[in-house]
Amino acid sequence: MTTSTETVAIVLHFNDFRLADNRVLARALSQHLLVLPLYVYTSAQEKRQQFGVDKISGHRLDWRRGAISDLRHRYQQVGADLVIREGDWAEEVAKIAREIDAVAIYGQRFKTSEEMATCQAIEKATPTLAHHWIWNDTLFEPNELPVNPATFPWSFSSFRRKVEKRFKVPKPISAPLIVPMPQCSPGSLPEPDWSLPELNEHSPIETLAYGETGAWAQVDAYLWTGDHLKNYKETRNGMLNWADSSKLSPYLALGLISPRSVIEEVERYERERTQNDSTYWLKFEVLWREYFHAFGFFAGTDLFKVGGVKKRNVDWARDEAKFDRWCRGLTGVPIVDACMRELSQTGYLSNRGRQIVASYLVRYLAIDWRWGAAFFEYALIDYDPCSNWGNWQYLAGVGTDSRDRTFSMRRQTQHYDGQCLYIRRWVPEAQKKSVAQLMQMTPIGPNEEGTVTIG
Repeated sequence: MTTSTETVAIVLHFNDFRLADNRVLARALSQHLLVLPLYVYTSAQEKRQQFGVDKISGHRLDWRRGAISDLRHRYQQVGADLVIREGDWAEEVAKIAREIDAVAIYGQRFKTSEEMATCQAIEKATPTLAHHWIWNDTLFEPNELPVNPATFPWSFSSFRRKVEKRFKVPKPISAPLIVPMPQCSPGSLPEPDWSLPELNEHSPIETLAYGETGAWAQVDAYLWTGDHLKNYKETRNGMLNWADSSKLSPYLALGLISPRSVIEEVERYERERTQNDSTYWLKFEVLWREYFHAFGFFAGTDLFKVGGVKKRNVDWARDEAKFDRWCRGLTGVPIVDACMRELSQTGYLSNRGRQIVASYLVRYLAIDWRWGAAFFEYALIDYDPCSNWGNWQYLAGVGTDSRDRTFSMRRQTQHYDGQCLYIRRWVPEAQKKSVAQLMQMTPIGPNEEGTVTIG
């Protein structure tokens, strides 16, 4: 097959490691005869620290590596391959563009400063090419929403009412049956240079399969084979059982499945199985994600500032010793330590657990919320900047809700782990204590210290 230079484009995979409902790939295929899928592995960025916390954990690196390997396999199934390079994004894209005589670059459009800077560097390195940055990780495009930076409804309830009233989620795009690409050496992923902690024998997080393949397997396991969706609203705050929540967030975070595809599957479940409060509630949680992505887009650099979008002046503590104990699950508060150890050992933590440990850090220890957000960025396999930093602002009272959201550690433990089974799973030394002793160790409020320590 011969082509003119006007037919060749590069498709960049930043954080959308899938073929189904990939609007970037679909747009490129509709405009060009040949497309080259490209991923650039950038190790230097991963070594950067913020607030003394490494940028990315072994869990996140392993999860991403698995996603990239799966994406390569899926491209091979449709007659193409994922080209992989190591180095700087802008430099490697420019090299490939010259090598294949590309005339256009397609990639996911971002909302936050660090990712946007990468796209700007690519534009600067390839000034003669056309650049197409396309929304690819949301239900709606921000310019479609009934809001703008001046009128953005900082209340989620207001946002939800506006969006639910005016919009129907667009149908996802099918994966291409064939992806024609130019000749190019595919390259390979560097060998892993990280280690993972030994997983707790009771944690099934490692059963999640990698990549887009794993995403659809989890949809099948949770919605269809397990039929768990019908009880989602009642179980979603659970901390102990694997099927308490959908476990789709790690797949959404790396773009292994699109939120539009999730909504379509939920609505199919409603048609074929049952429609109830639980099915609505999973869509409700996806809309929360949409809200924080819009929030991150409109907040700009305020998303990462200590005063948040409210520009509040809070005298945060910066006690490195207390922060280190929080990170390692050595605070002496059983429920907090259990959550933080699960996070460190697995790269995952339930939504309820995240709220508990965040409240403890900012309300009990009064430590700068950004330190906690940075640690979550390092640790969570389902990290995405808008949801992470937006949620931390929310709980710290510097974001869209300035109300005091101090959680009683004891009441949270009593309500969500009344028999301390979760605590005993992740804090082995707690097995020596009775439920009454563990509750006694757990403070009610920020001004009450635990009366004993685990030992």
